[in-house]
Amino acid sequence: MDQKRTEIATKHFIPKSYWNSKTGKCKSGYKYAQLLNAYIEKTRNDLNQILLGFSSMRKATEPQDIKNKLLGIEEQPKHKTILDAFGYHNLKMSEQVKIGKVVSKTYVRYIITKNKVEAFMQHQYKKGNISLPEMRLRFVTEFEHYLLPIYHK
Repeated sequence: MDQKRTEIATKHFIPKSYWNSKTGKCKSGYKYAQLLNAYIEKTRNDLNQILLGFSSMRKATEPQDIKNKLLGIEEQPKHKTILDAFGYHNLKMSEQVKIGKVVSKTYVRYIITKNKVEAFMQHQYKKGNISLPEMRLRFVTEFEHYLLPIYHK
């Protein structure tokens, strides 16, 4: 798809001499030809149904998405990250500043805090972001220690 590939192993094997590469099917002389050809047709139909489903949802599709759907592998939900949370919070804070409920200095401090959290994650974990389910009390304790003036000397 768009010059991207993925492969699926069927776990079915046939001698090379019984494979018809033009039709993409088993030659009729093979004892399991009818069974394997039916399996191939069913798989092609399943793939077409999956493609139609993705297209009807107008969902951007990668070959891996199609493979996962065919194999019944559920898409893992993307967890929000700590920086997502800061971004959402700071967006709401900026709206509060605009209507005069929060002073702009408070908003600026939240932006500074977000930047310090980002720098801390790079320093401590060598990561640009951490998903919220990964967050532990240890993160807060280490971040607090990171903010201490003694740490930066």
